Amino acid sequence: MLIDKEVHPEELMKGISDTTLVKKIMLSLGLHVLLLGITSIGFIGLCVKYTSFDPQAEIKKEEAGKKAAAEEAEAKAAAEKAKNKKKGTKAKPDKTTPSGQELPATQGQTKPKKSKIERDLEKTSKERPGHSEMSFDDVDEF
Repeated sequence: MLIDKEVHPEELMKGISDTTLVKKIMLSLGLHVLLLGITSIGFIGLCVKYTSFDPQAEIKKEEAGKKAAAEEAEAKAAAEKAKNKKKGTKAKPDKTTPSGQELPATQGQTKPKKSKIERDLEKTSKERPGHSEMSFDDVDEF
């Protein structure tokens, strides 16, 4: 039951090697690569900024350093305050931020004036309701 007719390999590969199929596959591959690249721009930017393939670890280290510096500054301020309290003098107000930058001077500025509405709200915000003779059981009567 052998087939006498020889078949050329080009005829067998005709359905697979069709150029439209290859073009569609290449287009699909290109679109996938493009989509992956676009959605990874932020991560790639962080990788470049921190010169690491794991920028999240670098960011955590940086935040831990900032937190430690802030705690150190607070401890230093507390020690200074305790030292001045022990001497009986008042501590000078700290005019620096925890990162060491100086705060801008107020230049004798006073509090901004509040509008009439804000003042009225402050007056009424201190009001509290008095004792009510109604109970929750009386709500059904309405």
